[in-house]
Amino acid sequence: MDEAERLDVIATSIKELLKGSEDKPNLKAFRVVLIPIAENGHYYLICFDLKNPAIEVIDNIHETKSFVGLQDNDDYNKKDTVLKVKHMFVAYLKAMHNAKWKEMKTVEPKKLKMTWQTKKNSIDCGVFVMRHMEAYKESGVKNWECGFKTEKSNKQDAQISLLRQKYAAKILLSKANLHRDSVIQKTS
Repeated sequence: MDEAERLDVIATSIKELLKGSEDKPNLKAFRVVLIPIAENGHYYLICFDLKNPAIEVIDNIHETKSFVGLQDNDDYNKKDTVLKVKHMFVAYLKAMHNAKWKEMKTVEPKKLKMTWQTKKNSIDCGVFVMRHMEAYKESGVKNWECGFKTEKSNKQDAQISLLRQKYAAKILLSKANLHRDSVIQKTS
């Protein structure tokens, strides 16, 4: 797939996400854009702060165990995923005449270090990403918290379990769920 085809896929996806807000595809009205990534069975989050140009990678896996890389390369196919996403996001901003593309192009992605990162738990990354998306406001916030206890405290597992239940209920009862009525009927 060449760059034009990749850009078309991104533009189509953003247009679909913004359905009903056709006047906003240039993203000028947005302060932050969050892009969840699924890579090799692992989920993490890339946060583009358009207000205070920054790119932050939020990964629940501690940096000593994480495989999420930040290696750039002139050859698009040799870039790590974070840099591929940045490259295409900047291309999209430029194509939509959003002046922030120039600033975002020069920003280097940074991995956030958080007290609740895990060394042993590699299966709940989807729950972490969902909570991170709920709690993230903007880059550069010192001591950003999303409510997770540390892995060592043994309370993080209970938090994950409660969040899993909360998210499952929201998904099952969402109007977007085609089987919602059936789920409600079976549980009544």
